[in-house]
Parts: sequence; structure tokens; C-alpha cells
Amino acid sequence: MNILQNLFSRKTKVQDFSYFYMSSGGFEHCVMCHKKLDILKSTPIDQRLYYIEGAGQLCKDCWEGI
Repeated sequence: MNILQNLFSRKTKVQDFSYFYMSSGGFEHCVMCHKKLDILKSTPIDQRLYYIEGAGQLCKDCWEGI
């Protein structure tokens, strides 16, 4: 199973995504577990840790898990 399939294999409602992304207050959330991260959305992706192009930002625990 590739990384993208692993990330999105969980059943997630569209409402869940809109809630997390609309209410983040300028900070990123992990695309797998939805934990709020201390990474500003305005931070360039080449300066981030645990970012997967095409999938999004992960927390350290989820990144290590995959």
C-alpha cells in the first residue's frame, strides 16, 4: 500500500475535513489524525518537517507510523 492510499484508507466524512480546516486559526492539522499542529499554514512546504507532497501535513507520530 503506498503512502497516499494509507493516508486516505480511513473513512472520513467531508464534514470532518471542513470543520478541521475552517477552524484551525491559521495552523495546520495532521491529515491523518487531525491533531492541531504548531505549523502555520503560511509556512512554505520546503521548510516543514513531516510534509508529504500530494497528501499534506502529518504530525510526527503519524509520519513515523507510515
